Amino acid sequence: MAGAPSGAYDNVLLSHSMTVSGDNLSAATDLFIFVKPGNIENDVVPAASGDLPLGVSYGTSKDGGDIPVALVGIVKLRLAGTVKRGNALKVNSGTADGRAIRSAHDGAIGAIAMQDGASGEIIAALLTQGFGT
Repeated sequence: MAGAPSGAYDNVLLSHSMTVSGDNLSAATDLFIFVKPGNIENDVVPAASGDLPLGVSYGTSKDGGDIPVALVGIVKLRLAGTVKRGNALKVNSGTADGRAIRSAHDGAIGAIAMQDGASGEIIAALLTQGFGT
């Protein structure tokens, strides 16, 4: 089941309104990506390779605007590579676009894939913040 997950696979249990730092979360492709804390309190930026994600963006906005960030639950997550259901996921290597790729347990794990998917697709994933290798 590839593509955007149905509502049954989108169960955000905890989200928080956070402020966008810079204009780096304003494009449609910035929706459903891993984000990390920025340099000031309560702001977020796209996560980069090696970062332990704070959560997943559930909105887009320009600098200083607020977006909801999913912190706990089953979320929609944009992919940068092919994954299989059950794969550990981390932030895309070598970029700061927040998209998810399969982890070979060689970095900070941000989620577990609940669906198969390919690059550019949005799948359901279980957030697992706090795990790293």
